[in-house]
Amino acid sequence: MSVAAVLEPHRSLFFDDALNVLGGFRDIYGFEPPTVRFGEDVWDFSAVPDRPAWVAANHFVVRFDRIKQARWRLTVKELLCARLSPTHPAVVSIPHRRRRPAPLGDVTVRLLLYRQWLDWLDAHAITSLNEVRQEHCDRYLASRSREISPGAISNQVFLPLREFADYSAILTNGYKDDFRPWEHRRAAHVTGYRAAKLNATPAIPPQVLDPLLAGALFFVETASTDILNARAEHRQLWEPLQLRGGSARITAENLQRLTQALDGYRLQSRQLPLLRDARAEPLDDPLAAVNIRLIGRHARVRLGLTTITKEQRNLLLTAVRDLGAAPGGLHTAITEVASFGTDGAPGPWRDPIAPWELQYLTARLVGACFCTIAALSAMRYSEIVEIRPGSIEPLDDGIGVIRWRLHSKLVKGQRHGGRRDSWQVIEPVVRAIEVLERLHTNGPEDLLMTTDLYRTLAREPGHPIRRIGATTLLRDLIAWQNTNGARAGLAAIPDVNGRPWPITTRQFRRTLAREIAFRPHGTIASKIQLKHVRATVTEGYWGPAGESAERFIEELGGEERTAREERARQRFDEWEHGLPIAGGARHRLEQQFKVVANDLESFQGTLDEREQRLRKLLRKHAGSLHFGILNDCHFTDPSQARCLKHVPPESRTGPLIAACQPARCANASIHHEHLPGWRAVIAHTDELLNDPVISRKVPPHERQRIAQQRDEHVAVITAFKADA
Repeated sequence: MSVAAVLEPHRSLFFDDALNVLGGFRDIYGFEPPTVRFGEDVWDFSAVPDRPAWVAANHFVVRFDRIKQARWRLTVKELLCARLSPTHPAVVSIPHRRRRPAPLGDVTVRLLLYRQWLDWLDAHAITSLNEVRQEHCDRYLASRSREISPGAISNQVFLPLREFADYSAILTNGYKDDFRPWEHRRAAHVTGYRAAKLNATPAIPPQVLDPLLAGALFFVETASTDILNARAEHRQLWEPLQLRGGSARITAENLQRLTQALDGYRLQSRQLPLLRDARAEPLDDPLAAVNIRLIGRHARVRLGLTTITKEQRNLLLTAVRDLGAAPGGLHTAITEVASFGTDGAPGPWRDPIAPWELQYLTARLVGACFCTIAALSAMRYSEIVEIRPGSIEPLDDGIGVIRWRLHSKLVKGQRHGGRRDSWQVIEPVVRAIEVLERLHTNGPEDLLMTTDLYRTLAREPGHPIRRIGATTLLRDLIAWQNTNGARAGLAAIPDVNGRPWPITTRQFRRTLAREIAFRPHGTIASKIQLKHVRATVTEGYWGPAGESAERFIEELGGEERTAREERARQRFDEWEHGLPIAGGARHRLEQQFKVVANDLESFQGTLDEREQRLRKLLRKHAGSLHFGILNDCHFTDPSQARCLKHVPPESRTGPLIAACQPARCANASIHHEHLPGWRAVIAHTDELLNDPVISRKVPPHERQRIAQQRDEHVAVITAFKADA
């Protein structure tokens, strides 16, 4: 082969231009894919069935014309074709080939990474992969290391460069002989970077999550009614003007309809609607800023500023003079709520809705529905966007308790098309799905989470269906809440470290696991009980939990171990600072802390090493720690657990926090943060005993038992104060 043929090849030596690059999908998955020919400079996978919904539509269109050099273009085509067609005769003998076709959404990403490497070679006068040596790879690594994070080096540098080596046998222009960048060394061995084993996805801080979820629930439960009604009104207004009792072109009839419509405005003391871009300064024509077309729609009359008759103009001018004009236009009533931070009377949560606002309001409602589902279901983004209409299944346990199962598709780690799976969800999630179904106008088999939800009018034929941009919708929801949320009774979402929290869809699943682990008896958005969310998501009613829920349970277990270790570390710090401990486990806990403190006194090392040693010592006992509202439970001796007094010995695997008797249990320790709970219990008991109406209904022996428990509770606080 000549040098010119290597540098500027016109055809592949292994793949014919007419080859369907999706042949591997037919061989592996058993369905007939659309034809996408190897020789084309644009590979369009948009017609492939069961494409993952979470991947953006433009990622299914692979444009090789963005690669400037023809020799590189052919090489990249060959490499991507080999990854998509592992059953091709030229590929099956490659030892390091993929066994299944590469994910379609990954092709465009791979093209970008290959192009970056090849553009770097062009910039350094390297015209063939045959000339590449290890020093070039090292220099490229150094260049890219300044642009990307250390954790991305392996996927964005090592893997793409090595794939040219793995598939060199079918590349017309490949590496020389058996050259493999960095041979078989791992990226961590080359760069020295060690990735953290812990989940790197940040959890949304509680001060952000609580008001955000409260805002989302407001839209789902309250604002959705107004928005859906406004959309229905808008659809009715924009129906074709039909003949009602005579021709719409008859002047007298039109004038009568307009008069009736304007009388309706007067009867309701409603101002005429302004145009969206109405200017504030006075205009020569008083009607220039008025939305005459919308008034005509209400009157079922065709109106235009330049086409109205003299009689119609006089009617409109009189109405403007009598009523004035203001933004809005739709007649849908707005729900009244109490404003945030005020004691005044309830008022509308927003101004009347204008037609042009519907698209933005609906998008905000969709973002709120997504936030509710993601925050309370433990579903991944890729699983939420696979939801279809009719996916909620009610489950009746026979005694009137209804639970809900949500059906969707598991995508992560699955073969092409994913796999059907189900999740147990709570009522707010069901309500969010129902709102989305009411917004949905496509077919029953079409995806639910698409941009068609925002449309006020029907989608044009042939227009592609696109998934929602959830992150953009969430940030818009936050911006609205910080600007206009107070009027709707919502608190603003604070910044974190002086900056808005960089919210992403991946954070919700991690956040839910962390909230349940660190606050098992807490609430989010002031109304959702975390213990209820945990029970629903993890128990798997009427059958085993789905695979996605099982993975979430594993994540939750890791977060709970971390929460126990953090709580043990907190309790040790409190003991070191002299804060008192009460309860039956007090002496045992203090003895443990003394042993740890003695060990640390003789420990020689840096502060970081001392911290690691401390956590290792505390970890020995942290596994038996459980959180309660009134106490911590150190479940080391099941026989002493008063909550298990009537439980068979073989079933005493963990404490029953709801049945805890912390004032009497030898496994309970009471700390300073528990005191508000104890005071609330005592106050409630005093109210019960001092109420004459309730007292007459309580038998004497029961009053005596309640009074005895109150004395025990007071004794706990008294002892706690004495130690302090």
